[in-house]
Amino acid sequence: MSYGVKFYSYFDSSGYGSSGLAYLRGLLNAGWQVHWVPLAYNGKHFVPLQPTDTPPLLNLARDDTALQDLSAIRAATSRPLDYSTVFAHTGPDQWPQFFEGGKRNVGYTTWEADALPPHWKPWLDLADAICVPCQLNEQTFSKAYLRPPVHVIPHIRRHAWNDFTVTELNAMRASLGIPPDHFIFYSINSWDPRKNNIGLLRSYLEAFSADSPVTLILKTSEQGYGAAPFYPWQDTSALANDAIADITSASGGAQAQICLLPYELSGRGIDMLHALGDCYVSASRGEGWGMGIFDAATRGTPVLATGWGGQLDYLGSDWPGAIPFSMRAVPVWPPSAPLFWPPQRWAEPDFEGMVKAWQNAMTDAQHRRTAAQAIAADIANRFAEPVITAQLGAVLHA
Repeated sequence: MSYGVKFYSYFDSSGYGSSGLAYLRGLLNAGWQVHWVPLAYNGKHFVPLQPTDTPPLLNLARDDTALQDLSAIRAATSRPLDYSTVFAHTGPDQWPQFFEGGKRNVGYTTWEADALPPHWKPWLDLADAICVPCQLNEQTFSKAYLRPPVHVIPHIRRHAWNDFTVTELNAMRASLGIPPDHFIFYSINSWDPRKNNIGLLRSYLEAFSADSPVTLILKTSEQGYGAAPFYPWQDTSALANDAIADITSASGGAQAQICLLPYELSGRGIDMLHALGDCYVSASRGEGWGMGIFDAATRGTPVLATGWGGQLDYLGSDWPGAIPFSMRAVPVWPPSAPLFWPPQRWAEPDFEGMVKAWQNAMTDAQHRRTAAQAIAADIANRFAEPVITAQLGAVLHA
């Protein structure tokens, strides 16, 4: 039996965007009738795209195996239809403009601390049901005494990957200046306090010396947040280089190799990092799911990450690579419209524990790879498209 749903989601390469597209694809493949309202950022707000608009992601899809069906999906979901459910896969601040009277209104969102922003509650209470990606979110949202029920609907694992020849991978490695014998750590994160890239760099440079056969590839945003308390919007290259210079000043400037990529990459470019990397690393203080971590784990790549957050739902609570932490009060951030502020808390990775984690990832590489392959096999079964789509469909048509 087919059902009708009006589906709002971001048309971009963010975690929200990619996970929303995966749910949309899953519903279509399961026989749902869907009218998709893709949303794009206009510099101030997310607004619905018109059928004639060509967003950047559509252009990038031409060379991306994982997005080859994007034009077909957009064409199949652009026509109006009768629907009984509205599904808003967005921040809850947008739900009031999308939800409709006389329909079943379902919102999907996430959060990265142990308590919600208080001003979210009126928006969340508008929904008939709320979906979140992980068990930690369910606990956090349930503590807020919300009117609607909260359901855990995990993200769907990647359905396709871009493939690369050995020649292509060797050429990329050479272009980045990475010696053939180096063990490659990599991380894909925006530059902000939650992602904790300075902590990532500091612990890496403590763990290894200039003659260590290692390279860290840090893929980050072009612009990022500077130092507290004002967090000025700055060039990420300058932020990273200043941080590295500060960290290495005591050692005379000698350091383990770092390759900074402070710019946007296509999906094919991101997949090449996954193909090159030997170990994915995150020092994040809080993740509602952690798409970079999830994609690496789906491929069977070992992961180092803070032992608190949505990633525990697919990595397990005691996987090799879990970094010890302590819960700390969040800062007031972002400065223009704070969502984080005390008494919310998130996880601060233990510095010495992270240094050891970097080192153990190399000395215990074979065991980590074996454990990662077992995690990947579990992900392949538990987070497959039909499995997760059935869970989502049960909420949409309850």
